Amino acid sequence: MKMLFSANVCTLSLILAGIVISVPSQSSVIADSATTGLKFGKTHQDYVLFKPAVEPLQESFSICGWVRKLRSSDWQYWFAYGTSTSSHEEIEISDNGYTKIFNSGFDLRSKITAPMGEWKHSCVTWALSSLAFRVYFEGEFIGTEETASGKKLPADGYMVLGNEFDSYGGGFSENNAFGGELFKVNVFNKELTGSEIKEMNDGAFALT
Repeated sequence: MKMLFSANVCTLSLILAGIVISVPSQSSVIADSATTGLKFGKTHQDYVLFKPAVEPLQESFSICGWVRKLRSSDWQYWFAYGTSTSSHEEIEISDNGYTKIFNSGFDLRSKITAPMGEWKHSCVTWALSSLAFRVYFEGEFIGTEETASGKKLPADGYMVLGNEFDSYGGGFSENNAFGGELFKVNVFNKELTGSEIKEMNDGAFALT
């Protein structure tokens, strides 16, 4: 298993080699030393944009992180991946249970509780072999969505923390600004098991 990147504690030097990082000059994305998290402002300029080598993720991936919700809107995204042919449809993960993969929306808002100001562990997994996209919250499996046979993750895309795309590599909207905090965001090139995700939720990085 290979970890593609880890957006960890108090630094914006958070991505492995080969990835372009863009933090707008007016951005209020900051490292919060009190919580060891990455804190995002509430405007369309508050995001972290990068273009990784996605080939290791084309047939399987897991995206996991600690998320602290600080806004009450329904359409705030802490992670997104968009390509030249599908700028805002490949992967979108909100802070309240709405997820999109391969142009298919997956609404689990009725199954989770994400109180304002509390750290919650969120994880999504997918594999070409299983044809399934799975969502976990606080270490528990909460839902799955089938994906098309033969569909791989396109490799020419951008990833963003703190918003979602309306155009290739940009088009950020204030309505979709995350405005919360992230800690220990990891992207793996495998479909993690439920027990592995449970261990991440319950382990040494658990926050209160």
